[in-house]
Amino acid sequence: MDLSGPLAWAIDALLALLLLWLALRALGSPVPLEGVIFFIGFGLTLAMVWVRLEVPDIALAEAAIGAGLSGALLLAALAGLRKVGGQRDVPGPADPGHPPDALAKDTSGDGRSGSPPAAEVAD
Repeated sequence: MDLSGPLAWAIDALLALLLLWLALRALGSPVPLEGVIFFIGFGLTLAMVWVRLEVPDIALAEAAIGAGLSGALLLAALAGLRKVGGQRDVPGPADPGHPPDALAKDTSGDGRSGSPPAAEVAD
């Protein structure tokens, strides 16, 4: 089907805006699962852009590799991370189980407020 004129411009503009929005959401997502989902959506939308540019071989490769395989690997990696640790290494504001000042507690008893011990210098 040959699209030309204002309809083609509207479709191309919509795809361009959707790509930009998906890229920004994938990169700026605070939740890793959301980022992966937006990444997969980005790959599928990019495949549609390649179809609009009339290169179906690249569109198929983008859909299969860019969205399919890469997305599956990222989801598997994310599942593996959740199985291994499930907790963050450093508590912070995004970790509701620990207050933001958990690192500042004095646990050593020497009054240095949780900072790691300084290296001793030999005289």
